[in-house]
Amino acid sequence: MNFFSNNFKAIWWGVIVITLGFYFWQRFPDLSTGKTVTADMLVFIVWIAVCLVPFFNQFEFLGIKLKGQIDEVKKELKGEINSLRSEISNTNNVDVKPSVWVGNQSTPASDEKLLEMEEKLNRIVKATEAGFGYEAKNKASSNIEPDIMFLFETRYQIESGLRKLAPLSGIVVERRALPMVKILYQLVENEVLPSELAKVAREVYSICSPAIHGDIDKITPTQVEFVKKVSPELISVINSAVEKFV
Repeated sequence: MNFFSNNFKAIWWGVIVITLGFYFWQRFPDLSTGKTVTADMLVFIVWIAVCLVPFFNQFEFLGIKLKGQIDEVKKELKGEINSLRSEISNTNNVDVKPSVWVGNQSTPASDEKLLEMEEKLNRIVKATEAGFGYEAKNKASSNIEPDIMFLFETRYQIESGLRKLAPLSGIVVERRALPMVKILYQLVENEVLPSELAKVAREVYSICSPAIHGDIDKITPTQVEFVKKVSPELISVINSAVEKFV
């Protein structure tokens, strides 16, 4: 229960501070010459404590509200907690929509999922035609140009050969497939292939890749001729290296 108003507390605090200050003013001649007594030290400690009271309490005087540091810290902490609760609440309210993908980026779906998808394909195609206005059954598949097919076959033979050679030559194959550039680098480091041959393989691989990804416009006739000239011997060396380690 609070028996005293804030104004009374403020006035009483001021009276104590002034009284103790007057005491020190009267004692100043002796204090300046070093003639202190125990009472001086005790009064000084009390005076310091009284002066610090406004910083650790709260009261109002003449419309001015003084807040202690403890109350300010509590208020800031409470605000941080409320802000954190709001962020957690907003996160929980986010509408998460399921992905349409059955597998993931590196591995296809299971055989059971593929069979299920195959059974639903006819219904999916009909719904797509009706919803988007397509006529899938009236469109024939486009023929693949011979050069594009050749580049595809070349990359397949190079990549399959290098991926067979990698574990046979002591390269640790991770669960996730290693990039071709990394496999070639490690084969050179392990002295399985010369660096010059690896450079040619990397160049052929970089020319064949756009054909597989549909970027036909990036391939020039000169690049196709280059692959046709060097790929037979390149593939032969890779297959020979595989046979040596088998």
